[in-house]
Amino acid sequence: MKNQFLEITDPIHDFIRLNSTEQKIIDTSVFQRLRRIKQLSGAHLTYPGAQHTRFEHSLGVMHIAGMAGTSLASKKQMPEQTLMMSD
Repeated sequence: MKNQFLEITDPIHDFIRLNSTEQKIIDTSVFQRLRRIKQLSGAHLTYPGAQHTRFEHSLGVMHIAGMAGTSLASKKQMPEQTLMMSD
């Protein structure tokens, strides 16, 4: 099966690319319920533009965690000698 990607437009991260596994997780009812939970609690009462949800926040966290994982995976293993402190 060919890898299918979905791109979501995000106001902070521009485009978030989702693979099929991430799409399946996001499509669950548990994840979708995050759309109804406000990230900033009652801040929208004072600041009308503060309309962020846990769903949006979770997508951003997933994106950043994926970038961190990719970065760590691409780093070469350090030789053991460089990890030891010199006398």
